[in-house]
Amino acid sequence: MLKDIHRNLVEQVLECGIAKSHIRDIFNKDEIELFNSVIEYYNDEYLANPNIIKRINDISSGNPPTDTFKWFEIQQNHHLKRGLNLTDGNILNLYLCETLVDMAEYFHHDTPKLRNVLSFIHPQSPATKEFASQIWHRDGEDFRIFKAFIYLNDVTVENGALNYIKHSQFGGKWQSITDNIIGNNYGRGWPIYFEPPKEDVIVAEGDVGSIFFVNTHGLHKGGFVRQGIRCMTAGTYLNPESYAIIGEKSLENFNDKPDVMQVDYKSEEFHNLSDKQKLVLS
Repeated sequence: MLKDIHRNLVEQVLECGIAKSHIRDIFNKDEIELFNSVIEYYNDEYLANPNIIKRINDISSGNPPTDTFKWFEIQQNHHLKRGLNLTDGNILNLYLCETLVDMAEYFHHDTPKLRNVLSFIHPQSPATKEFASQIWHRDGEDFRIFKAFIYLNDVTVENGALNYIKHSQFGGKWQSITDNIIGNNYGRGWPIYFEPPKEDVIVAEGDVGSIFFVNTHGLHKGGFVRQGIRCMTAGTYLNPESYAIIGEKSLENFNDKPDVMQVDYKSEEFHNLSDKQKLVLS
């Protein structure tokens, strides 16, 4: 059951597009244990993988890999050689926890669909120019998106903190700051038609366990790391009738991509989920 703190966070996202909290303030004991198991997985398996260590060193030394568009970004498929499933470090289970699902349901007024659950590592690099998702952009799944970003280490402006322009989401007072569309717009870029007030440009710094709830249809960027490393996860909650779910190319563009999510719907782990969790993940 949602508490006032959860409702207030969702109301902030509805109003201005972003809200900040911490897992210790909004998660119950079992959910905090889930989070701690994700931290353990990152440290003991993900970051300890020799292939990941090499990838980090290559990016940091200015010799990034050429097998991916976002050369500056390490995702779970670089570690797993496939997409996430329910046995991988409880990352998917974290985003299926009651608190997050209920908050997303309150946002959408419907049982949400969980998509694009990602685990990131962004190392420092000698790059001097922002690229791809490091540049202001909208996410293309829909006009109304409820996305949770959870920091797994301390994140500041120096190691790639999320940036967000408040009220730039659909329906916000700055919605016309750039093209107000859905779908992939990376090819054309995102022209900024006017400067927003400085007080509405948020640099989402936070310590381990900080969680940001964001309507990522609003303008945002992140991952430009000047020093250190950024480790985080993100999960996207969509309305079941969103463009990404029912659109013409939804399966190709947004549903269970082989390199993002590979849920085995016949597995014991899926069978053991609650009916609501199964609906959210299906």
